[in-house]
Amino acid sequence: MFSSQSPSSKKHFWDNKILKWEEKSYLKKRSRQHFQSSLIERQKQSLDILAPYLENKVVYELACGSGRFAKDLLKYDIKAYNGYDFSKAAISKAQQDFQQHPKVNFYCSDINQLEDFQDADIVISLGLLDWLTPAEIKILGQKTIGLPCLHSFSEKKISLKRYLHRLYVLQYGLFNSLYIPRYYKRAELSSSLQIPPSSNIEFYTNKTLGFSCLLTNLTHHDRTVL
Repeated sequence: MFSSQSPSSKKHFWDNKILKWEEKSYLKKRSRQHFQSSLIERQKQSLDILAPYLENKVVYELACGSGRFAKDLLKYDIKAYNGYDFSKAAISKAQQDFQQHPKVNFYCSDINQLEDFQDADIVISLGLLDWLTPAEIKILGQKTIGLPCLHSFSEKKISLKRYLHRLYVLQYGLFNSLYIPRYYKRAELSSSLQIPPSSNIEFYTNKTLGFSCLLTNLTHHDRTVL
């Protein structure tokens, strides 16, 4: 039931959606629904995990949108931040908002166009995996293999909230050739990302995250060798 849309149609989808979606999800507090609240919790809890490892590190964020998470990361004296997103509209806004920050760079690119990550100390993505096919996740795994990482994903599990979300995305997917987010099991992602068992992957989830789950190997990396 998933779309095989062309890259150009996907870009059109995100250019029309991303900035409005960010405003709805992160700014309007009074009318916030559960799905929106869990996105804010996802960002907060990701930062809690990342915080001890950020000082003097080069951070790559994939699917960075207009750079909302970058603002939090910069508070931890990172060495540099590189943000990548599919949407030209999001990257244009990010470049405008951060033009006075010498540590920050934004690039319009999709996962298939990205080069290697040789200078990256930490790779982050919040929400990206939900929109990638297993083949695309495998490409990401090949390019980031061995690197400390933190990724979020929507977990495929029995959950009323997930089923309600499924109905919601199917509703708008009818108008977008069924280009909608996916749900993954933990074992699927560990395999596709090619993170070896020796990396001791950890998964974090709780009620405030809903059906979102955080995947990371950061807690088993010594800060001195990151």
